[in-house]
Amino acid sequence: MKRSVLILLIVLYLLIFACTFTETENLRQLKIISFGIENPKDQPISVGQKITIFAKANKTKDVSYQWSIDGISLPDNSNKICWQIPEIKRTYDISVTAIDSTSNQQITYSEKLMVGDQYAELVYDGNYKTKIKTHTQVSTKEGTSEQETIIEIEKVDEITNITLTDENGTTNYIIENGNIYQVENSKKIFNNKSEKKLLIQGIMQNLDKSLNNKNLSYENIVDQFITVFGMPIKISDNLYQFSKTIEKSSVSIVVDSKLNRITSMKILDSYSKILTDMNYYYNVENGHINLSKIESKQLSILPDISDQYITVMTFEYSL
Repeated sequence: MKRSVLILLIVLYLLIFACTFTETENLRQLKIISFGIENPKDQPISVGQKITIFAKANKTKDVSYQWSIDGISLPDNSNKICWQIPEIKRTYDISVTAIDSTSNQQITYSEKLMVGDQYAELVYDGNYKTKIKTHTQVSTKEGTSEQETIIEIEKVDEITNITLTDENGTTNYIIENGNIYQVENSKKIFNNKSEKKLLIQGIMQNLDKSLNNKNLSYENIVDQFITVFGMPIKISDNLYQFSKTIEKSSVSIVVDSKLNRITSMKILDSYSKILTDMNYYYNVENGHINLSKIESKQLSILPDISDQYITVMTFEYSL
C-alpha cells in the first residue's frame, strides 16, 4: 500500500514538473549557445570564400536575429547570414543579437574574424568557458606516480575566473584590469565575501590591448618565426621546421602554415640536461581553430638519471 502511494506521488510530481517546465520554458534567460561558420570539419576558412555564419539561441520559438559586421546592420533576421570574406588583412567584428518577442528578452554575442593572406579564423570575443584536464605520469628511481589537475577558466565580461583543482585542494584566481589575483574565499556559510591577493600586476594589459585592436590580423606564423629563427626547412606543403641554438641549448619548432599554429616543439636545455618534447593537437570546426590536446614528455639526458615526466592536457570549450 505504501509503495503504491509513493508511486502515485512520483507520478503527480512528474506531471506538475512537466507543466511547470512548459510554463517556464519561455521565461528562462535567453542565451546564445552556439556560433560559427558552416564549413567542412578540419578545413580552415579561406580568404575570399563565401561563408554562412550561424547562431543558435537556447530557444527557437518567437526568436529573431539581428546581425552586424563592423557595426553595419544586415537585413537578414534569421539565424544564418551569407557573406564573402574580403581579401583584406584585418579583423572584422561579427555580432548577432537574438530577440525573444514573447518575453522581450535580447542577448548580443560577438566574435572577431581574423583575416590573413590566405586563411581566416573566428576568435572568441565575448564570454566563454574552458576546461583543461591534465594527467601527469612521473617515473623516477623510487617508482611511478600519477597526478591529476583540472583547470577551469571562465571569462565573464571584463573578469576572467580561474579555478585550479588537484590533490592539494582547490585554488581560485581572477584576472581583472590586467592584474592576476589569488582569491581566498571565506568558508563561512552564507558569507560571500572574498579577499584578493595581488600576484602579478599589469601582465595582461598589453595582451588585452592587442586583442581589442581593430587592426589585429591573422599574421602568417611562418613569417613571424623567420624574423626570429631565420629560414626554415620545408617538411611538407604546409609544415616548416625552425631551429636555433643559444649557448649550447637548442630549440626546434614545427609550424603549420595552414592552421597558423605550432604543432611540435623540442627543447634541449644544456644546463639542466633535460630534453622536453611537446606535440600540439587542434580541433578545426565551424571557423574556429581550438587547441584540443598537448602531449609533453620531459626526460634527463644524463645516463645515470632515468627520471621522466609525461603530461597530457585536454581542452574543452563552451560559450
